[in-house]
Amino acid sequence: MNSDAVVYFADRYDSEKPTSVHSHNGTEIILVVHGECVNVLPGKEQHAKAGSVIVVPAGMSHRQLNSGRVTTVYVIFEAQQECFDCSARILDVKGDRYAPGWFEQIVSLKTARLDREADRLLGVLLSYLTGRENRLQREGGVPRPPRGRWRTLRRTTTGTFQWRRSRTPAASVRAICICSSGVNFRKVRWRA
Repeated sequence: MNSDAVVYFADRYDSEKPTSVHSHNGTEIILVVHGECVNVLPGKEQHAKAGSVIVVPAGMSHRQLNSGRVTTVYVIFEAQQECFDCSARILDVKGDRYAPGWFEQIVSLKTARLDREADRLLGVLLSYLTGRENRLQREGGVPRPPRGRWRTLRRTTTGTFQWRRSRTPAASVRAICICSSGVNFRKVRWRA
């Protein structure tokens, strides 16, 4: 099974000290778990607080300045262009039930050298963030799962999500990535 995203590195950062100016070969997404920080990019400052996801494009020099103690989870990756918009911006996931946990799971999977599973879960996270961003822009809300035993979250060709009933239970989060003719679908299954 091919994945649309590849995790190069994932880890946690917990410090009061600012980072030095650096860049990465892949795009970086940073979840601010606790505290506030400013990510300094060339000609731009991104102010972020707990519940924010900072997107830093590949090859762009940046630096994180912390306001006190800051805890972040970051993932450096490469993804197909149609999979995720890698332009510099901040996404708000405060109060989200899934994204913060998926960041942590990607770090755990990468630490355990389960690269294939980390890549799959990253694909799901990127798809979810894209759908969430699109929905917030259009409707100002995130879809909630309907009631029921097992549900499947499917990303449509327009980037929105649809919930469907699933007959097959999954022991854990599982992603099925299919990419043909430029159309990108993902399915996620979990217990409701």
